Amino acid sequence: MEKRFKYLFFIIFMFCALSTKAQDNNDTLDTSTKTKLLKPFLNLDARRSYFLGEWVRMGGLRIGVEYYEKYRFGLGAYNSARVQLPNYNGAPENSLVSVGFSYSTIFFEYVFKRNYRWEISAPILWGTGVADLSIQNQTSEIDTTFTTPRIPVIS
Repeated sequence: MEKRFKYLFFIIFMFCALSTKAQDNNDTLDTSTKTKLLKPFLNLDARRSYFLGEWVRMGGLRIGVEYYEKYRFGLGAYNSARVQLPNYNGAPENSLVSVGFSYSTIFFEYVFKRNYRWEISAPILWGTGVADLSIQNQTSEIDTTFTTPRIPVIS
């Protein structure tokens, strides 16, 4: 019985070795697993920022090119939700003060680690943007909106 087990083990071992050797044929291997040099990149970007004691939601769209799944560069446009500032200095009594931001950027991003669920990357952004400050007086008909000139954005 023990001799049969040795022969059976030897036959199974040879079969596994032969089948592994047979799979090493280059004609039957799929070579489509190469990474593409350049591929288009589109990203909906959502983030939160802390501004004058309030958390502000920022939403944006980034369009660009990804190089070897490690480097990304392109253009981005961002806009924030309007934030109500209840105790703004210099505002008249009974007025609603709100502020909003919008900016456009060019960006470069390096991807350190990529998984099918998440990734770790470091973006660098350069661009310009504007801020809108709106003061609405509830007791009178006077509403005022201030728009800043273009402000440089570096992140």
